[in-house]
Amino acid sequence: MKLTSYELSTLEAESLIFKEGQKADYIVLVKSGTVVTVKDHNGRLVPTGIHKNGDFLGVSGGINRGVYDESAFTVGQVELMPIPISEVAKIIDNNELWLKKIINTTIDRLDSAVNILAEHKIFDTAKSSDFSFDDEAEAKFRKLMNA
Repeated sequence: MKLTSYELSTLEAESLIFKEGQKADYIVLVKSGTVVTVKDHNGRLVPTGIHKNGDFLGVSGGINRGVYDESAFTVGQVELMPIPISEVAKIIDNNELWLKKIINTTIDRLDSAVNILAEHKIFDTAKSSDFSFDDEAEAKFRKLMNA
């Protein structure tokens, strides 16, 4: 799908907006409709978020690494406004409301990621530690939380 800077685009249901690993030229503002983002994990697509009016897509990977860190699909008909990544810094400097919205979107995504990690009992074992988050540790922490 070809986006044009600052031109409102209307996409039908089940359209790909951008693909994980693709060069990121834009962050995308959802003007109306619903978008789902997914990541490829061991050959499966895992949902990472549901985005609606006013949400920005492609912020983290696009701005930080120049590639999208997830794929985005429309759920129903969607209106999008692509903003060139090269101009995002200028826009943020001149528009405090956009900065607040980007920060809120990022915080919401982090909260969602934490919830997914908790739901699936995913724990970062890559860091050197003797601690193991097993059923016994979970029971102890649960007891402390309920005291």
